[in-house]
Amino acid sequence: MTPASRPCDAAARPATGGLDEAHAARWSLPSRGTKGGPMKHVARDGLIALLAVAALALVGQRRATAGGCKADGAVCRTSRSCCGTSGKNGVCVEESGAKFGVCCTPDCTGKECGDDGCGGSCGTCTAPQTCGGGGTVNVCGCTPRTTCPAGDNCGSVPDGCGGTLNCGTCPSGQVCNIYNQCGAPCTPSTCAQVGANCGQTGDGCGGIIDCGTCPAGQTCNSIFCVPSCTPATCQSLGYNCGTASDGCGGTLNCGNCSHHQSCNYNVCGAR
Repeated sequence: MTPASRPCDAAARPATGGLDEAHAARWSLPSRGTKGGPMKHVARDGLIALLAVAALALVGQRRATAGGCKADGAVCRTSRSCCGTSGKNGVCVEESGAKFGVCCTPDCTGKECGDDGCGGSCGTCTAPQTCGGGGTVNVCGCTPRTTCPAGDNCGSVPDGCGGTLNCGTCPSGQVCNIYNQCGAPCTPSTCAQVGANCGQTGDGCGGIIDCGTCPAGQTCNSIFCVPSCTPATCQSLGYNCGTASDGCGGTLNCGNCSHHQSCNYNVCGAR
């Protein structure tokens, strides 16, 4: 019986109908001369389909990863999970002691200072400027004083923003003192008048007078020269506890006694 007359072969082959030869060849059994050529086509097509499915799965995974961050208002545990406006500038804001936070996007657009909307800062201002001090929210500025403090009626005073404010002049026969107040003229005192022979002291008119230094062998005690003094020490006085004068206006601390002793006249002894 010839191969063409075998009933099993005829049953194995579907009728090609209107199929083209390429599709019909996939259903044909390989002949000895082709060495399984049509079967290779089948295996290759299957491999291509498998690779296509794997590629689609990989792309889907990447898209899921890229779109996996959380929008503002979503519950979060770390800032890495928050999208923000660029996909990576969100922060996770947590209340003190809370295990979870809420995603938030900091926004310092048009701001020099103040809150960024997520508990952070948009910057600080340099004194005398303050945040909003010039009248514009979240912008550093300073509003200068336009009126003199109560009681000030002459001279100039600071305006609070690095400048000065003129408070006027005094009428004839009066002078402006250091307190920016008009008053009767004042004649400053001299060192001799106040009895000072060293150091600095007030002149009675709001000013300061310098009364110089003391001669050799003397030191200035407040505004008076006194003989120079060599301070005593605890050792030179024979003291080993308590406090005592050093003989020159200072105080010596000579320590404490042991638990079984008491300090009597700056000397430790038996209780």
